[in-house]
Amino acid sequence: MTKKPLIKGIGKLNVDLVFDKLPRLPEPGEELYAASFEPLLGGGVPSMLYHAASFGAEIELLTYIGKGYFSEFVREKLAEKRIAYRNLMPDGATGSGINVTSVMLTPGERSFVTCSDEYTASDSEVYLYLKDADAVIVEYGKYLDVYKKLRRSGKVLIGDFGYSPDMDMNEMSEYLEVLDYYLPNELEARKLTGKSNLTDALTALSAFVPHPVVTLASKGAAFLNDGITVTVPTTSVTENGFDKEIPLTDANTEIVDATGAGDAFTGGFCFGVATGCGLERSIRFGHAAAGGVVMKKGCY
Repeated sequence: MTKKPLIKGIGKLNVDLVFDKLPRLPEPGEELYAASFEPLLGGGVPSMLYHAASFGAEIELLTYIGKGYFSEFVREKLAEKRIAYRNLMPDGATGSGINVTSVMLTPGERSFVTCSDEYTASDSEVYLYLKDADAVIVEYGKYLDVYKKLRRSGKVLIGDFGYSPDMDMNEMSEYLEVLDYYLPNELEARKLTGKSNLTDALTALSAFVPHPVVTLASKGAAFLNDGITVTVPTTSVTENGFDKEIPLTDANTEIVDATGAGDAFTGGFCFGVATGCGLERSIRFGHAAAGGVVMKKGCY
């Protein structure tokens, strides 16, 4: 391929305040001490784009950056990570536009508390900036008409909407139907479809999305091929002579921090589909991106 794919997405930036190696979450009124603390750049779509760029994609993030300490922090980190962005913050807005999240890492688990500063750009503005992309990462809950228009124009649309305890197929179906690829993890797929069996969950999702792909943590990722579930293991990256080495993760690997692994997978997968790869190789791009992320703190 002579031209680098252009991948775009709109999404909020996070500042993740990471408290590491807490023995457990504190009880009400109790103070616990973490072994370490570090502020990190976070945010789902920004991280996805960063990992797509790590393979060579051109990227642009549409986001909101206002005023204040956290806004300056993310500007510095975006420059450091070489993430191209377009600021959609309204003129005269006084907020930061940033999500600030306390990330508490306890043995085998992660907990979050987030304060969100919300802004919404106009549909016409968002469409103007997304229409030249080869692939678009969809933000759930906003800009549905924009995504429908992009889909009709032949753009590739990819979604990874994350988990919510009240996930509901009736509410999400309109967004699923604009996607070419939907990338839930196993918990999300089963919660959304009500199916405990993986093949049944993939089949239910395929009624809305042409290509659902369910990520399975260290076991890999799965998709349907003529009604048969195909699993692409994480080990397929090195076994197939993939062009980006990663540390292999399995049940015996000590994972430092799984935060952002799903976003990294989506970014690698986006690069694969934007360059015309089939599902299996696109999944291997996702494994390559995610494999390095879980071995260190943060999403990048």
